[in-house]
Amino acid sequence: MLNEGTSVLDDEQGRAYHPDAKKETRENAPVVTKLKVPFPQRLMSSQRDPQLKKFLGILRKLHINIPFVEAISQMPKYAKFLKEMLRNKNNLEEFETVRLNEKCSAILLRELPPKLKDPGSFTILCTIGNSYFDKALCDLGASINLMSFFVFKRLGMQEPKPSSISLQLVDRSITYPRGIVEDVLVR
Repeated sequence: MLNEGTSVLDDEQGRAYHPDAKKETRENAPVVTKLKVPFPQRLMSSQRDPQLKKFLGILRKLHINIPFVEAISQMPKYAKFLKEMLRNKNNLEEFETVRLNEKCSAILLRELPPKLKDPGSFTILCTIGNSYFDKALCDLGASINLMSFFVFKRLGMQEPKPSSISLQLVDRSITYPRGIVEDVLVR
């Protein structure tokens, strides 16, 4: 429908439009997309890093002969950094690069280190009296020392004191010693 005295036309839905206006199609219209950063505070912290480094440099060189509160009141610009530092949000230590050996880097890279052979039993040289034992089994966790009855006879020691002690070995077997010998020098 045409309104009298105007050059504006109404369409069937009642919307007004100008007949001389260029029609923009969706193909010609520029597409404007504005992406928002998901965590904008992360970008702000990277902008504050130079200020934080400067502040830490000042603190390292600081020798004050005035009260601490007065010194802070003279530095309102750095009050925010000081609050964060006191809340332990920022680390004061500077990180150093540490070189890793092959075993540590294998753990970080989730690679399996090469399997090593069994080192065998831990044996030591031992002397009891005049007898010499070149392969005595060493057990640092034992609070008592055991010896076979054959070795006891070979050493020619005094008769053992009878005891009613039972010993449970690592393999969960229980043994009953023939006796106890005390104060034997083992080198």
